[in-house]
Amino acid sequence: MSVFLRNGRWVVDYWPQGRRGRRIRMTLPENIREREEAGAIERELRKAARPTELEVPKNRTVEDLSREYLDWYDLHRSPTTYRDCEGVFRNHIRPHLGAYIADDISPTHVNIYKRMRKGEGGKNRTISKELNYFSGFLTWGAKNGHLTKRNFSIEKLPYTRPIPIVLTLNEAVKIIRAAEPFYRVIILMLFTCGVRLKEARLLKWTDVDFKKRTIRILRKGGKENILPVIDWLHDELKALRKTNRSDWVFLSRVRDDIPVTDIRKAIERARKKSGIEKRVYAHLFRHSMATHLLESGVDSRRIQEILGHAQLSTTEFYTQVAVGIKKKALDQGKISSITAGKRSRETAASTKSRPKKPLRLQ
Repeated sequence: MSVFLRNGRWVVDYWPQGRRGRRIRMTLPENIREREEAGAIERELRKAARPTELEVPKNRTVEDLSREYLDWYDLHRSPTTYRDCEGVFRNHIRPHLGAYIADDISPTHVNIYKRMRKGEGGKNRTISKELNYFSGFLTWGAKNGHLTKRNFSIEKLPYTRPIPIVLTLNEAVKIIRAAEPFYRVIILMLFTCGVRLKEARLLKWTDVDFKKRTIRILRKGGKENILPVIDWLHDELKALRKTNRSDWVFLSRVRDDIPVTDIRKAIERARKKSGIEKRVYAHLFRHSMATHLLESGVDSRRIQEILGHAQLSTTEFYTQVAVGIKKKALDQGKISSITAGKRSRETAASTKSRPKKPLRLQ
């Protein structure tokens, strides 16, 4: 089997009955835009061509059963999420818990894992994320008859989500103007549309409506979102279209059949040129845009629709970011350093210096 691009769409080339059988070239749907997704379909086609496997035995180890779980995960989750989950099992879960019988896993095993990972320098947030994947594995095992249903839940370690230091409107504009023409369009889209880098990368010209001044973004889970385009971005896209006749809006600088893959160096060049000292990365433009909207009084529900968050609680995180910025402003102005004791002494001194007014009886 093989996977290749033809006319902007992925094609799987294979022989279901072997080389002596009929050859099939399956053109995949247009929404499948990355090689990893096409490769996942190819792997499923390989499995379909094999004889049905015998029923799996009970009392399997975590390492053994997790391989079957990851095959299922590859099919039911996005390629990016699958890679993350597979890496967690390969690098952490299997080394520490792989030898145990999966059906014997208890809270004690989970606590041992926590201590071992903390001993390796793992952060609470990272360990909790790893255990979230492991919890999904145990739930899948029970649902599919491999494991007994758990009578305990995995408790997360306490952590506070770090608040990003966002860009001011002026800083964002400086970076955008300092970027090279091609990358300027991408960064401008990240900031003014609030899209993720992956969503911008996979944009095709068929997703751009110059007449209505909108773009169609394919969100997580395959959900579509129509976003308005400001005049500046509209003009930049029109200029880019004159020099780019491929299907992809942001065509790779080194290949003519795939979209651009990485813009970190371009962002860093623009940051240095603009003189901004903050750490700048692609997702920061999305954070910054959401924070500016919130501080401008835009309803969090509207921001949720723009960002494409499935849950409002995800959007409400930016409330903390906005408050954090205001707190930093108070710190810089030394307002937050005022204490009750100091204020009381100053008030008392000023009261002493004022002459007492005669008491008037009513």
